[in-house]
Amino acid sequence: MHLGRPFGWLPEDKRAQRRQELRDIWRRAVDEAIARRVDALLVPGDLFDGDVADTETVNRAIECVSVPGCPPVFLAPGNHDCYSRANTYYDNVKLRARRQAAWPDHVTIFTTPELSSAALPGRPDVRLWGRCVHANVDSSERVLDHAPALEASSAHVLLLHGSRDGFLRPGKRLTAPFSDAEILRAGFDYAALGHYHDYATIVDENGRARAAYSGSPAALARDETGARGALHVRLTLEPGAKAGARVLASEIELVTLDTRRLHEITVDVTNVGSRDAARERTLTALDRAEARPADLVVARYVGRPLPGVEVVPRPEDVGERVWVFLPDAVALRPAYDLEAYRRGEPITTEERFARSLLVEIEDEKDPDRRALLEAALYYGLDALRLRSVAPRYEGALE
Repeated sequence: MHLGRPFGWLPEDKRAQRRQELRDIWRRAVDEAIARRVDALLVPGDLFDGDVADTETVNRAIECVSVPGCPPVFLAPGNHDCYSRANTYYDNVKLRARRQAAWPDHVTIFTTPELSSAALPGRPDVRLWGRCVHANVDSSERVLDHAPALEASSAHVLLLHGSRDGFLRPGKRLTAPFSDAEILRAGFDYAALGHYHDYATIVDENGRARAAYSGSPAALARDETGARGALHVRLTLEPGAKAGARVLASEIELVTLDTRRLHEITVDVTNVGSRDAARERTLTALDRAEARPADLVVARYVGRPLPGVEVVPRPEDVGERVWVFLPDAVALRPAYDLEAYRRGEPITTEERFARSLLVEIEDEKDPDRRALLEAALYYGLDALRLRSVAPRYEGALE
């Protein structure tokens, strides 16, 4: 959930509203759990975005699970909401001392870094297993190397906040890593996974889903596009089977909880010679993506427009078409004829400038230095041709 997310990538005037909407999504998840009469609500880590959360966000999270009819809730703190001394919002003694609401009795919080189990109320044939992350640091400990022996008389469901081998994104913390083979070998009938923000399943040799990441229920970063939500998992149990084989079938349904969706569009502005033409291409791309007025859009502009053309729309150009429009024009380069600078003897200041930098670029072996020289070339040509310079060339030059 990442309640309390700062949403620094959104415009400043949208951030508080989006944080409020994230709290609403958490309440919607609880309401769906009640309406669907589920046996348990599982949160495999990162209910909160950090080990310090504002009082109102914590109070609201507790209020949502305190409503009548809420099923048993199981929380396995992750690296963002790790169970530690610095974290006080999972400690009922400290919450009551501050005269805040406390977590109700039907909420189970796993508080040890070792796997431990808890009974599922009303279902003596099912046990829930989980652990906490105790520090928001990289951890290579493979906790499934020490998986417990599972009693054959019960079905066993695991909550694990961890990094699936081969899928760690750059910048993401390594946390309790595991392989597909390890999670299948551990013998749990099903594992609810947290940490990665995209939906994914792990299936056994029979094609049955034995573990799944729900992903984030709302777009938390500018690359989290598409449909998002919670997972409604239905397990059909076989009485008397051995541990790891009690489930005959697993059915997973994505339950959409957010009223908004993040889209990424690409707008090719090659040879565009006017702001109106660039706007038309942007609106066409929005139509193709089926973006709604409630949605968020990241627009990447590519190609080579004619020099001097303002191709990135202003807010008034997009109007009420979407809730948030985030243009990314870092890859744009005007269609300057660089070959012309390579021919003949340079005479003008512009020609001498371009020729000297082109020679340096061609001789440069270091890619970072080469990108810097290319940016300098285009900034210089903008200054000489257009008498104006706008920052846009770093980060995406070839």
